[in-house]
Amino acid sequence: IRQTYLQGAEEGRSERVRSRVSLDGARTFTWNAKRFVSPGHYKEEEQEIDEDDYNQMFWKRSDPRYREVVKDRWVFDYEGLTWELDHFLSAQGIVILEVELPSLDTDLTLPPFLQIEREVTGIKHWSNRSMAKMGWVPFPRLIAGQVWVRGRESFQVLSTEDGETGIRAYEQR
Repeated sequence: IRQTYLQGAEEGRSERVRSRVSLDGARTFTWNAKRFVSPGHYKEEEQEIDEDDYNQMFWKRSDPRYREVVKDRWVFDYEGLTWELDHFLSAQGIVILEVELPSLDTDLTLPPFLQIEREVTGIKHWSNRSMAKMGWVPFPRLIAGQVWVRGRESFQVLSTEDGETGIRAYEQR
């Protein structure tokens, strides 16, 4: 998935275009608009567009204040809900699990086969838009165990045995 934020959206609303390539090579394009309602709750519009519309919006309205978000997505069903696991290639390997709930009071059981480090719902800088913002964790020097701080959040670059890297976040106390 490649998503680009657009300029020219009305106040309090963000717009983006997204290009997806599925495992079978099929390409789809969507336009999306979001308006914040409350932490973790957005009013959202989305529609499929053709490649020409995508290219026109991408080239004429891309917002230079935001980097393109590039991520791999895995979608799976668990306990009657559809979950999306995003691996952000454009944000140094951050992985975020997301689920859209039918209502805010829906009981939620996290998938036991995933290790969840932390709940980030409603924390603004973990949104796709914030991660696309220029200067947000922009490709730090990757040194195993390096920790840097942004506000009250600390981020630690981790290395695994097979040479992969990722980021773990935790709140400073």
